[in-house]
This record gives sequence, C-alpha cells and structure tokens, in this order.
Amino acid sequence: MIITWRSAIRIALIMVLSVVLQVSFFSYLSFFGTTPDIMPLVVISLGLLGGALVGAVCGFAAGLLLDSTLLQTLGVSSLVLLTVGYMAGRYREGTEISNSLVPPLVIGGLTTAAAAGFAAIELMLGVRTPVSLLVLREIDANPLILPQPRQNPQNRNAIAKPPYTG
Repeated sequence: MIITWRSAIRIALIMVLSVVLQVSFFSYLSFFGTTPDIMPLVVISLGLLGGALVGAVCGFAAGLLLDSTLLQTLGVSSLVLLTVGYMAGRYREGTEISNSLVPPLVIGGLTTAAAAGFAAIELMLGVRTPVSLLVLREIDANPLILPQPRQNPQNRNAIAKPPYTG
C-alpha cells in the first residue's frame, strides 16, 4: 500500500481517536467482568488493510501514545501492538483473503495473542498484581466483546432495507 499524506493523516487521526476513546469511554465499560480493549482491534485492522509496515508503525505509535497517556511503563503496549500489527500485515501480504470469515478470525486470534502478550510482559516486568485464573478469563473474553462487522458481497443492501411486514 502506498501511503500518501492524506492517508497518513487519516491513519493518525484514527489512532488518536481510538486512544482517546479507549481511555475516556471503553475503560469505564465492563462486559463479562472485563473491560474492552479496542487498541489491538484498530491496529490489527490497519495491518490487514495496509500491510506489515503500516501495521507495525501504527502499532508502535498507538502503543507509545497509549502508554504515554496512561503513564504506564513505556514500550509495553508498543511492543505488543507492533507485533500483532506486523503479524496481521504479514498475513495480508502472504495470503489472499477469499472468505469473509477470515478477517474476524484473524482479528480474534491476534487479539487473544495481544492479551496474552500484555499479561506475559507485565508478569516478566514484575507488576505487583495477584495472578490467578482470572487472567485466562480476561484473555478469552476480550476478543468476544466487540462484534466484528460481517460482509455479504451478494446482497450489499441487506442491512439498509427494513424487513417487509406487509
């Protein structure tokens, strides 16, 4: 993908908006006892759309911005988001996405990997939190929180038209 100034500004706005929404809105929600984390979703989506380089750069920048905003250890989010953005981009460059179920499955799998990566890095850095089996619930429930959009290439107007009640 060729990045122009207009597309770079759009990507930067998407990342800044997603960090602001993560910090100000999604961090206060609770589903199944966990909070939704939209940052891996945004970075993986940008990686699937733009390729490995776009995914890695967006992951690093979004992670650095998120760590700076939350005053956390710099680099933890950057490392994990860089990795999943790069992996999503490499998947896009290496294979052809021919089925509409592939992107949601890739996003779900890489979001699970991102949650496990966050937990592993924080554990290695010695973050003073009790570790229990609730970490597994956080890792498993996080990809299920935000539904993925479905595409139906045969009937593009299926969502726009209300059902006939005659």
